[in-house]
Amino acid sequence: QGMKEDGLKLLALARQETGLAVVTEVMSPEDVELVAKYADILQIGARNMQNYRLLEAVGRSGRAVLLKRGPSATPSKNGCSRPSTFSTRAIPT
Repeated sequence: QGMKEDGLKLLALARQETGLAVVTEVMSPEDVELVAKYADILQIGARNMQNYRLLEAVGRSGRAVLLKRGPSATPSKNGCSRPSTFSTRAIPT
């Protein structure tokens, strides 16, 4: 959130210089397209794991997803068991 697109550009530059993948959190459906432009993997934080509008937007992005889930959540509770939620692969942590 802080540096917005300028921060994403710096992450892309770091990827170019190091060869490492960029993983960054996206927090709202409106930001998915911009973040996906620069990041290799989109992270969904534990607090947003039940934000279905965000999950669906990330699923449409075509990027891999890193889903951080809360300790009490199981894959069947957080929507990963529904194939329609993600069109990309989900990587629960």
